[in-house]
Amino acid sequence: MTATYLEVMNTRRNKLFRESVPGVGRIPDTPSEVIDVALGWSPMKLMLDLRQPSVGRYEKDYSPKDLRGLSRAVHKLLVESIAWHVYVYGHPEPVDLFDSAFDHVRRWVRRGEPHGAARPWLWQLPLEQALLQGWRVEPLYFAEGRGFTRMRVLGNWFLVDVTSENRNIVFQDSESNIFRIGDTIELTERSAA
Repeated sequence: MTATYLEVMNTRRNKLFRESVPGVGRIPDTPSEVIDVALGWSPMKLMLDLRQPSVGRYEKDYSPKDLRGLSRAVHKLLVESIAWHVYVYGHPEPVDLFDSAFDHVRRWVRRGEPHGAARPWLWQLPLEQALLQGWRVEPLYFAEGRGFTRMRVLGNWFLVDVTSENRNIVFQDSESNIFRIGDTIELTERSAA
């Protein structure tokens, strides 16, 4: 949705990444730098009321399988972002991605273990803010002996705990409008943030 409104280009095909938002329709002729979105949710549904530049509602129901697949994709993306920061960006860090501390997230990304439960992560959609077509990766940082990393893609923040067991994942984030997505979708204010 964000990529559509920002008119992000698919450079390989030299065309727009997406030309329309499911359930809302085609984007307007003039793209907007601000997407005014009202968020609604239930444990298994996300609802986005779009108020600018066009009016509409996007709804997505998530089955447990959907949430597990989404969780693995987000964790894979963020683990790869750590690798990019360590091995490509040019600022070596004292991080060994093959260390046993990463075994829990490695098993989840590669084999979906433990089976039957999603690995929680945090997501924040920008509300009434200027959006950029940028992609910002932050290095791995540690708090209370745990490793965290986050990334901003098209204004959306994604944060994961990459060194804890699935049953013991913690987050150090108390900002508003941040959703914890695991087996359900909920505001962090309503859970142990």
